[in-house]
Amino acid sequence: MAKRRKMTPEERAEWEAQKQRSRRFRELLEQRQARDEELRAARMQQQAEVEFVFEPQAEGGYRVYAPDLPGLHARGDTLDEATSNAAAALAVYIDGLRAAGRRIDAGIVRRKLPLPA
Repeated sequence: MAKRRKMTPEERAEWEAQKQRSRRFRELLEQRQARDEELRAARMQQQAEVEFVFEPQAEGGYRVYAPDLPGLHARGDTLDEATSNAAAALAVYIDGLRAAGRRIDAGIVRRKLPLPA
């Protein structure tokens, strides 16, 4: 096994400086990640509601969907049951997005336009 040579004082100082820079970089990265998570949480609090559409069905009951969240559908025989099912579907939908590491906010813009005369 080859003998390791001792570092010169200059090499030792550079090695210590590199360790310090690496430590500082990790600290800054952790701070940024924490700040990003706080911003995501703040956005979620601002957008703490999701609009659902309840469509009465000819055969009875309601079909429910959220226009801002593609693929989120539910149904129920009564309005209360449809609302409860929609809330449960929303919880599963959001859990799925989080597990996949996807953003919850859809970025959809809504505008109301007057009906033509």
